[in-house]
Amino acid sequence: MKVGIIRNICKKLQNHSNFMKKISILGFAIFALLTACNNTNQEEQKTQPEKQYKKTLLVIGDDRSGSTFGIRKLTAEDYKMLLTEISKQGGGTVAVALIGNPEPQSWEPFILKIPELSDTTWFDTEDRDITMTERTQILNSNKKIIQENENKLISAQNLINQFVDSIIMPKVINYKPNGPDMTNLDESIKRINILLRTPIFSDYDKIIIAIFSDGKNQPLNKEKPISNTIESPDALVYLIGWNENTDCFKVGSVITLSSKEIFMDEFNNNIKKE
Repeated sequence: MKVGIIRNICKKLQNHSNFMKKISILGFAIFALLTACNNTNQEEQKTQPEKQYKKTLLVIGDDRSGSTFGIRKLTAEDYKMLLTEISKQGGGTVAVALIGNPEPQSWEPFILKIPELSDTTWFDTEDRDITMTERTQILNSNKKIIQENENKLISAQNLINQFVDSIIMPKVINYKPNGPDMTNLDESIKRINILLRTPIFSDYDKIIIAIFSDGKNQPLNKEKPISNTIESPDALVYLIGWNENTDCFKVGSVITLSSKEIFMDEFNNNIKKE
C-alpha cells in the first residue's frame, strides 16, 4: 500500500519536472526571439543615416595644349564614370573648363546640371510618440521619394551621355587650337574662380576641382607666372601632372597626383565620404 502511494507521488513529481522543463525552454525561446528583434531594430537604427545624399560641384580643368602631351587625359568613358558617380551620390553640377587656346565660345566652362536626389525620412522604430498613422504616412512618402529618385537617376544618365557625346567629345577631347597652340592657364583659372563665386553653390556639400595640366602658363608661346587665383575655403583641389608651384590656390586642400588612374581612385573614395 505504502509502496504504491510512493510510486504515484514520484510519477507526479516526474511529470511536473518535465512540464517545468518545457515551460523553461519555451520561456527561453521567447526571450531569445524578443532579444533578436530588439537587436535587429537597434541595428536598423544604426544603419539609417540622418542624410543620405549630398550635392557636389565638380570642376574639371582639362588642359589639351601641346605641352601636356605626356599627361594621360580623361576619355569619354572617364567623364561618364565621374559624372555618374556624382549622380548616384546625390547630384549637383559639373563644369568643364577647356584649357589651351580654344575658340571664343569655348572659353566659358561647359556646365551640366545633374538632377538632385531627395532624402527619405527615417524614424526611431521604438519611438512610442509616433502613431501607426504617422508611420504609414512616412513609409508611403518614402516609397514615393525612392521612386522619384530612381526616375531622376535614369534622367541623369541620359543627360550625362548627351553632355559627353555632344559637347565634351567634340569640343574638349577632340580639341584643336584656335590658331597657335598655347596654354592660357591664367584665363581658365580666372573663369573657374568666377564660377565658384556663384551664389547657387554656397549650400553645396562638396566642391571638388580637378585640373589636368602641367601647370605652365604659356599665353602667346611665352611662359608667364599665373596672376589669377582660385579662392574657395571649402574646396578640394586635385592637380594631375602639375609641375609648378601651387600659390594660385587658396582653398581647403591641394593634392598633387602623378596620374589619371590615381585621381580616379581618389575621387571615388572621396565622393562617398560623408
